[in-house]
Amino acid sequence: MPENLLASDWLAKGLVLADSKEYEKAVMAFNQAIGAFPQCAEAWEKKGEALFAMGMYAEALNAYNAACNIDRDSIGALLNKGITLNVLKRAGEANSVLDTVIAINPGNETAWYQKGIALLELGKLEESLNCYEQALAINAKSKSAWKGQGTVLEKLGRLKSAINAYDEAIKSDPADAEAWNNKGNILGKLQRYKESIAAYDSALGIDPGNVKALCSKGKVLMDSDRFYESATIFDEAIKIDPKNQDALNGKGTSLLMLGKYREALISFMRETEINTKDAFAWFNRGLALTKLNKMEDAATAFEHCVAEDPRHTKAWKNLALILDDLGRHDEALKAYKQVLKTSPSST
Repeated sequence: MPENLLASDWLAKGLVLADSKEYEKAVMAFNQAIGAFPQCAEAWEKKGEALFAMGMYAEALNAYNAACNIDRDSIGALLNKGITLNVLKRAGEANSVLDTVIAINPGNETAWYQKGIALLELGKLEESLNCYEQALAINAKSKSAWKGQGTVLEKLGRLKSAINAYDEAIKSDPADAEAWNNKGNILGKLQRYKESIAAYDSALGIDPGNVKALCSKGKVLMDSDRFYESATIFDEAIKIDPKNQDALNGKGTSLLMLGKYREALISFMRETEINTKDAFAWFNRGLALTKLNKMEDAATAFEHCVAEDPRHTKAWKNLALILDDLGRHDEALKAYKQVLKTSPSST
């Protein structure tokens, strides 16, 4: 605690306000403490925590920097600085700061876990995996470390080991919807669709409004050729999040596969209105319009697709065929040339 009584009073007030989640008022109190005693490292650190809770990460980082400048060995301020740098995607700096924390306290589980995140962001997968293992050596029940390990193992292509990691995370916290969802994703990659759907159902049993889990389940249902069910699941997701890209594209694709072209078109139109640069949606919008014999509109959709993805061979091919049918032969010839350019094996 600071020696200055006034600063001490403001600090105490700020702590109470932060504990009550009144973060804006807490920041004001910490500012008063800092004004009275600028060398109060604790006030700077607690201000950083309040700003972080408000999502003001750059400002939080400034506060943690001030705390570290006052007390260079403050584990709390250094650790919070590393966490904030990770959130800001400044992984190299985060890794360096976390090394300092670990040098001071090698048994700090959170520092090892956060270092794993930084190294994962830097693409150093084996080193990241080692950090999660270090965290688990300190706390074998750390669901965060198990989930981090699962993420790295998946990226390394060690899918069965990744499932085991998520199983351990679920043992630590059976109500972790994200762990169930991630397990479902990997099971889907292994084409273990029944188990994958069961994992998503577990996630949704915990969090029925989890749009990510709904969309993931919908994709697996599509992979299983269960298009009626996938369309229904994606529709549920859209009711929760009407602008969700995966849900709109998933519903549209499911309906397209069911031959419900008008309904599919509505989904793709909504998606392209929200995200005008979505080449996938423009392509499928073109397919739906082609099936509905709206060739001018289909050509326009395929033109939008190739504008966003100039190497989309199928879009160029469909565009060329439609333009030829419409008598726009010069434009069709240019499109055919793009087919050859993007796919030299095309004939």
